[in-house]
Amino acid sequence: MHQAFSSQELNTLWVTGTPNAKQKFELQMESSRHLIQAISEESQLISRLQQNVKETRTQWRELGAHCHDARYATNSVISDNYVKSNDALLASLSELLSKLATIQHRYRLELSTLMAVSNPPPDR
Repeated sequence: MHQAFSSQELNTLWVTGTPNAKQKFELQMESSRHLIQAISEESQLISRLQQNVKETRTQWRELGAHCHDARYATNSVISDNYVKSNDALLASLSELLSKLATIQHRYRLELSTLMAVSNPPPDR
């Protein structure tokens, strides 16, 4: 809502709005809260997955070094390919986390804007 309407327009909608309009504001705020929490939980899971991928990449590097030292050329090349695959996966996971953070920021801004409109500070 905050992207479609200015703060002043939202304030006018809140103040002059029908109970149905106010209910839509409340539903939008609740949806934003829910999505902020869901994105946070998913981001934590992805971060843990990132750590697992890093550990797996390290194991492939170690195995590749061992294969190289033992002159198992085919196995060494295959290990290197898995390291590269893990590197690509880590890059994708980092990009996903960045995009989730951007989306979460937008929902936080939405929630903040709607809360400011629905709970204006008292007049002094």
